[in-house]
Amino acid sequence: MGNVSGSTFYMFLGVLVIYLICVSIYTLVQKIKKKRK
Repeated sequence: MGNVSGSTFYMFLGVLVIYLICVSIYTLVQKIKKKRK
């Protein structure tokens, strides 16, 4: 039971990290677009 919950936790952690990276890249792109205008 503990092993299964651990793998699920790491999978959720990975998704969370990917989401944070996507959000940071999106905000950077928006800042660059605003600077060009």
